[in-house]
This record gives sequence, C-alpha cells and structure tokens, in this order.
Amino acid sequence: MAIVTTGIVAVFLALGGDFVTGIAASSASRLLIFMGCAAALLRLRRQRGIPEARFHLPLGAAVATCVILVCGVLLVVASAELARLGVLIVVGGLLWLISNGSRWFQRV
Repeated sequence: MAIVTTGIVAVFLALGGDFVTGIAASSASRLLIFMGCAAALLRLRRQRGIPEARFHLPLGAAVATCVILVCGVLLVVASAELARLGVLIVVGGLLWLISNGSRWFQRV
C-alpha cells in the first residue's frame, strides 16, 4: 500500500509541477525520514524492557534532538513550497496525535 501511495503522489507531483518542485519534494522527503529516525531514537532510548543496545552514542538524545531541529529549520526556510509542506505535516501530525493521543501520551 505504501508503494502504491508513493507512486501515485510522485505521478501527481511530476505532472503538476516543474523540475524544481520535484527536487524540493525529494529533499523534503529525505529530511522527514531523517527526522523520523531521530525521533525513533529518542523513543527507543526511553523504552524499558528491551534488549541492551550494542552501541551507545554519547549524548545521543542531544544529537537526535539537534537533528530534528535542524531538519525542521531546513524544511521551513528552504522555500515557500517546503514551508507549506511543513505546515501540512505539522497539521497532519497534530490530527494523528489527537486521534491516537491518549495511547501515545501514556507511552511517552
């Protein structure tokens, strides 16, 4: 399902925009993946009852937080299109938190 959805979105972006828009969307998607990985690191460091990590990055939580902040700043200041995409992502994330909020906040 994710592959089909990604393909459909890519086709619409390619047909509806120009080359620069495609590059901006590609960059934004990579930044979002970086932010997601950093957020997952923060989440996994707080979980109890999981196997011990084989590698520990000193100040890993601080590094992950900096990655999230820097990627967020890059998303907002890169261009107007990326700023609109960032707003949509934040709104979507807030709607997701509202719909699943009670379960999510109990885990954190």
